[in-house]
Amino acid sequence: MVEKYEQQVDWTTRLKPGQKVVGSHHQEFGEVLGIERRGDAAFVHILRYGPGEDELYVPVAGVESVVGDRVYLTLTALDLVGEPWHEPPGSVDRPE
Repeated sequence: MVEKYEQQVDWTTRLKPGQKVVGSHHQEFGEVLGIERRGDAAFVHILRYGPGEDELYVPVAGVESVVGDRVYLTLTALDLVGEPWHEPPGSVDRPE
Protein backbone atom coordinates (compact mmCIF):
# COMPACT_ATOMS: atom_id res chain seq x y z
CA MET A 1 0.00 0.00 0.00
CA VAL A 2 1.44 3.37 -1.01
CA GLU A 3 0.98 6.09 1.58
CA LYS A 4 1.12 9.22 -0.55
CA TYR A 5 -1.09 12.19 0.12
CA GLU A 6 -1.66 15.63 -1.31
CA GLN A 7 -2.38 17.05 2.14
CA GLN A 8 0.07 17.49 4.99
CA VAL A 9 1.10 14.10 6.43
CA ASP A 10 2.97 13.52 9.66
CA TRP A 11 5.62 11.23 8.18
CA THR A 12 7.35 11.02 11.56
CA THR A 13 4.76 8.44 12.65
CA ARG A 14 5.66 6.20 9.68
CA LEU A 15 9.46 6.50 9.71
CA LYS A 16 11.37 3.78 11.54
CA PRO A 17 15.07 3.00 11.99
CA GLY A 18 16.40 0.61 9.36
CA GLN A 19 14.06 1.67 6.54
CA LYS A 20 15.89 2.11 3.23
CA VAL A 21 16.01 5.65 1.82
CA VAL A 22 15.40 6.01 -1.92
CA GLY A 23 15.88 9.18 -3.97
CA SER A 24 13.50 10.44 -6.62
CA HIS A 25 15.45 8.61 -9.34
CA HIS A 26 14.93 5.32 -7.45
CA GLN A 27 18.50 5.06 -6.22
CA GLU A 28 18.82 3.70 -2.70
CA PHE A 29 21.43 5.74 -0.87
CA GLY A 30 20.97 5.18 2.84
CA GLU A 31 18.84 4.10 5.74
CA VAL A 32 16.81 5.84 8.41
CA LEU A 33 18.48 6.15 11.81
CA GLY A 34 15.63 8.09 13.41
CA ILE A 35 13.91 11.46 13.67
CA GLU A 36 15.53 14.63 15.04
CA ARG A 37 13.33 17.49 16.20
CA ARG A 38 14.17 21.14 16.72
CA GLY A 39 11.13 23.10 17.82
CA ASP A 40 8.35 22.47 15.30
CA ALA A 41 10.77 21.21 12.64
CA ALA A 42 11.45 17.50 12.13
CA PHE A 43 14.36 15.97 10.23
CA VAL A 44 14.98 12.42 9.00
CA HIS A 45 18.34 11.27 10.37
CA ILE A 46 19.87 9.17 7.58
CA LEU A 47 23.03 7.06 7.36
CA ARG A 48 24.21 7.64 3.77
CA TYR A 49 25.94 4.70 2.07
CA GLY A 50 29.05 4.81 -0.05
CA PRO A 51 32.57 6.15 0.22
CA GLY A 52 32.87 8.55 3.08
CA GLU A 53 29.73 7.11 4.67
CA ASP A 54 28.16 9.91 6.65
CA GLU A 55 24.99 11.06 8.33
CA LEU A 56 22.40 13.45 6.90
CA TYR A 57 19.51 15.36 8.43
CA VAL A 58 16.89 15.87 5.72
CA PRO A 59 13.76 17.91 6.47
CA VAL A 60 10.70 15.65 6.74
CA ALA A 61 9.12 17.84 4.04
CA GLY A 62 11.46 16.01 1.62
CA VAL A 63 9.59 12.72 2.15
CA GLU A 64 7.32 11.86 -0.76
CA SER A 65 5.98 8.51 0.45
CA VAL A 66 6.58 5.51 2.68
CA VAL A 67 6.04 2.07 1.17
CA GLY A 68 6.78 -0.87 3.45
CA ASP A 69 10.43 -0.69 4.44
CA ARG A 70 11.28 2.07 1.95
CA VAL A 71 11.18 5.83 2.36
CA TYR A 72 10.98 7.74 -0.92
CA LEU A 73 12.30 11.29 -1.01
CA THR A 74 11.43 14.05 -3.46
CA LEU A 75 15.20 14.58 -3.70
CA THR A 76 17.91 12.83 -5.68
CA ALA A 77 21.26 11.86 -4.21
CA LEU A 78 22.72 14.74 -6.26
CA ASP A 79 20.31 17.22 -4.62
CA LEU A 80 21.97 16.44 -1.30
CA VAL A 81 25.36 17.70 -2.52
CA GLY A 82 26.14 21.22 -1.42
CA GLU A 83 23.39 21.41 1.20
CA PRO A 84 24.28 21.68 4.90
CA TRP A 85 22.27 18.53 5.65
CA HIS A 86 25.31 16.83 7.14
CA GLU A 87 25.08 19.34 10.02
CA PRO A 88 22.74 18.34 12.86
CA PRO A 89 19.64 20.55 13.17
CA GLY A 90 20.31 23.50 15.44
CA SER A 91 24.07 23.54 14.85
CA VAL A 92 25.79 26.88 14.42
CA ASP A 93 26.55 26.26 10.71
CA ARG A 94 23.04 25.22 9.76
CA PRO A 95 20.24 27.72 9.38
CA GLU A 96 16.85 26.58 10.71
